[in-house]
Amino acid sequence: MSYDYSRPWGGVKPSLGLRQLAYRLEGQNDSVTSINAATFNIDSHLIFERETENYLQTFEPRMLYRFSPYYQQDNLPNFDTASTTFSYAQLFRPRRFSGGDRLEDANQLSLGFTSRWLHPTTSQEIIRASLGEIFYFRDRKVQLNSTDPIVTASTSGLASELSTQLTPDWSSSIDALWTESGDVSQFGLQAHYLPNTNTQLFNVGYSFRREVLALNQKALRQTNVSFVKPLDENWQMLGLWQYDLLNKETPELLLGLHYEACCWQMALYRREFLSDFNNTNANTRKRSAFFLEFSLKGLAGLSSGARDLLINRVFGYSQLK
Repeated sequence: MSYDYSRPWGGVKPSLGLRQLAYRLEGQNDSVTSINAATFNIDSHLIFERETENYLQTFEPRMLYRFSPYYQQDNLPNFDTASTTFSYAQLFRPRRFSGGDRLEDANQLSLGFTSRWLHPTTSQEIIRASLGEIFYFRDRKVQLNSTDPIVTASTSGLASELSTQLTPDWSSSIDALWTESGDVSQFGLQAHYLPNTNTQLFNVGYSFRREVLALNQKALRQTNVSFVKPLDENWQMLGLWQYDLLNKETPELLLGLHYEACCWQMALYRREFLSDFNNTNANTRKRSAFFLEFSLKGLAGLSSGARDLLINRVFGYSQLK
């Protein structure tokens, strides 16, 4: 249950919920294990503006308080739950795990500040800068595995984002995280080409992440390239390539051709990827496959899931025509 009170100058949204986690596992006398946990959130923000001759600037502070009690879950299985990648956006998400096998305990306050520089007549965003941090009022005891240590840090460290519109077609973004001790734990740099026609795109980026055992965060040095290029009125080529600089391997490679007629679509993809990341032998976890998709416009079709992969991993793909 929630109530959203919004006004042009800001707003507040309190919410109250109840989550249940229940299992009936074969081979364990078919016993049922269940946990009920209440959650309380209150999310609030303000918007300040000032006008100059060249732009309209905003200053937008935001605060989120979260509370959920602790329940012991070490004896419960973990089928598909993982820690979410920490970022500025994660400061204001209701959960720190993805998947449904853990109910997080929380007593924390997230504070963030965003400032935007907008074009005075078109309101197009030219620059956006954000900085924030989480303050924890108790240790986080719920972990993915019983052997994982309890997280005792009193703050998350600083999280920041900076995005700029360099030209009407080119933009760039930078994100960085600092640990409580002040060390850079994560850094990313991206450049994006997405013209107003929304018919093609090109992205290139670099990601750095330091190992942080308390967050189950592994070290990462990775480059990524993605593109969509029309070949003519009906055909387009697209690709996605991620390369791991630490392990000298390719976690994800996808190339495809897409054909679109007046009333139907067809796509052919070739994908190579790594499965079972806990396996250190890259040769035994390499996978490759071909995907074929066919659909009639306005009706259901045969889908391989490749489109969802592109939407999730390629900046701007969902905006293409």
